[in-house]
Amino acid sequence: MQNTLKDVSVLMPEGVRAELYDRLDSTNTKARMLAQAGEKGPLWVIAKHQTMGRGRLGRTWVSDAGGNLYASLLFAPKVAARDLSALSFITALAVGDALVAHGVAAEDIACKWPNDVLIGDKKCSGILIESLLGAEGHLDAVVVGVGVNLVAFPAETRFPATSVQDEIGHTPSVEDFLASLAHAFVDQWQHWENFGFGAVAKRWLPLAWNMNKRCKVDMADGFVEGIFVRLGDDGGMVIKLDDGTEKSLYAGDVYPIDV
Repeated sequence: MQNTLKDVSVLMPEGVRAELYDRLDSTNTKARMLAQAGEKGPLWVIAKHQTMGRGRLGRTWVSDAGGNLYASLLFAPKVAARDLSALSFITALAVGDALVAHGVAAEDIACKWPNDVLIGDKKCSGILIESLLGAEGHLDAVVVGVGVNLVAFPAETRFPATSVQDEIGHTPSVEDFLASLAHAFVDQWQHWENFGFGAVAKRWLPLAWNMNKRCKVDMADGFVEGIFVRLGDDGGMVIKLDDGTEKSLYAGDVYPIDV
């Protein structure tokens, strides 16, 4: 059921709409359904509770009711699908900007490649990006799912987790945080449009978690270990292997070497 008690659209940047629902199976799923019905956005779909929240690599995103942000941005950028490698970095930077706007110290925020935002080395936010392709690979729309632990986080996770409430002792409302995120996303997107991926990487790299440190990356076919040395021009994580060669990775979960 769509919640009409507060019109979150009035908090959005110009030309951006928002719909707040009490309960959805998944905001990404709802956004995809809207796109398939002809909706082009830009539209933020927000749920107070998700019954089938999804994370990267088919994982479940714990989505109990109670004040966390579960949101997806649907829009139809006039770019080729191959040029969307910057999107996860743009979104992570926008989440970081929104956290700072609501009281989190900038020096405590880190971006964990490719799609997570941390506070004090603990995961606070995850990002799930899905593209909808039309004929001949044409990009019809893109859905950017964002989950932010504002008031709670799952207790048993392989990588440590946290919430805004636990870190700074108070938390913004879902509507106010979403408004900050929406404005920050527009700013970061326009920066990319104007100056390209190199400019996005220049903003992201100082926040990169575990940069120039040894790590292991959990991939579909096993672990890769090495030192995270740089970000590739295509957004890949470049690590230096033990034999001195470099390898570019495009999907996986990064952990410190002792996990």
